[in-house]
Amino acid sequence: MINIQRNFFVDNILREAEVVRNLDLSKIPYKDNIVTYKNDNLFLLCIDIDRIKNSNVFKKDILSACKYQNKILLILISKNQSRLNKIENDLESFKFNNLIVVNVYKLGIKKVVDNEREKILKTFLTIEAQITLANLIKNITLLISNKDIRLLSLDLDDTCWNGIIGEDGINKIFLDANQKKSMNKINKLVDKTGLLVSFHSKNNEKIGLAGIKKKLLKYSNIIKKSFKYINWEPKIKSIKKITDIVNFSKKNIIFFDDNISEIKQVNKFLLKENCLWIKNSYFLYLYTKSF
Repeated sequence: MINIQRNFFVDNILREAEVVRNLDLSKIPYKDNIVTYKNDNLFLLCIDIDRIKNSNVFKKDILSACKYQNKILLILISKNQSRLNKIENDLESFKFNNLIVVNVYKLGIKKVVDNEREKILKTFLTIEAQITLANLIKNITLLISNKDIRLLSLDLDDTCWNGIIGEDGINKIFLDANQKKSMNKINKLVDKTGLLVSFHSKNNEKIGLAGIKKKLLKYSNIIKKSFKYINWEPKIKSIKKITDIVNFSKKNIIFFDDNISEIKQVNKFLLKENCLWIKNSYFLYLYTKSF
């Protein structure tokens, strides 16, 4: 069951995200206070920070909601990026595993705010921002609803780390803060849940393996308990190979890649909703935290 609460006009986004098929949005009031229930599988909260009168009360409500084990997906928007960043950082500092905070300014959108649209359409978000949020909400809700993810298949370059190891060299590739948090989460899942990991990269095998060994050194479970397919063949081939080896249903396999063309190709074999485009490292962090 999804508990949806909002304080701004988010109806079009929710419809596009396909989370309100059997729900009358007109019955969901606009409010800032938060009410959660233990039986909610997912709590989806869409908040315009500019409308919040007391941000401290709002944060206390969120933290109180986090005491339940159900997932909380918090979508934050604002015309004031600095204020939004501060609230996000405050909430993230508590490190709740069940709280997923989405900052609209970190989604790689060229233009987030369009004041002219607000005069007519009840929202200051650009069309690009609305479409991006709708797709993100849809993907995260699908990941959360998938209770049996057994294999995570990952690209390397510009997904697990920044840079292309075959061109930039091993010393110039690096993990940013989002990638480090993502790898740490995956490393724990491998240990605690038995999650399997497979790497799929178009690279020289020797260079790729050296990159995994050096750059992912802190994440020993990932290094030791992963399948590694590093060659120049289309990734769809190695995805098929690992699927045959583990003999899992396609529902149990997730594929992450920063290359949209690779995503579209693997789509033809895996379930479309399980092939997720990692537009930037922030998406990797959000999707990983959704497991």
